[in-house]
Amino acid sequence: MPAMVLSLFVLAVASMHAKASDSATVTSEPDQNTLNVQIEKLQAWNFSKYASCAVRQRPASMGELPIREEEYVVLAERALKIWYAAILAQPMKKQNYSPAEELDLVWHCHILDTRNYADFQQQLGTEIGHVPCGDEETHDLAQTESVLNAVSFLLDAKLLNTFFSERGKKKVCSPL
Repeated sequence: MPAMVLSLFVLAVASMHAKASDSATVTSEPDQNTLNVQIEKLQAWNFSKYASCAVRQRPASMGELPIREEEYVVLAERALKIWYAAILAQPMKKQNYSPAEELDLVWHCHILDTRNYADFQQQLGTEIGHVPCGDEETHDLAQTESVLNAVSFLLDAKLLNTFFSERGKKKVCSPL
């Protein structure tokens, strides 16, 4: 995904965030210069090995890959960058949206490479934590859908349906 397109995504999410009515959960508005630097660093990061890991670590309960493996790896890397960009653009005390199961699997592969994940966070200058899932835990599906609607022009049907769809969601996880 070209850096300019991802930057447009971040601007759309940040704009939505600025219009949010629940200002009690906002830590601060993202500084555009800082956000631009973070997006440049995010663009340079290669997540393909985590996408490949997600293919290898895929639990039987998730069934077969929804698309060809080669295409899955390319789209998974793109989806993870979009997910991280959304987190960077919304500096909330508590993120109330969460990735769909396919994207969560890729994210877990990245998190489990602890040195790389720590280096990634250090380079971005922020922590992107993961809240373990529990049956009683809930998330704001409307917020997730609102973010996706605002940036839907960036998501082709395969990317949206494979990595951002809430259909069949079995667990809920969110970044801190």
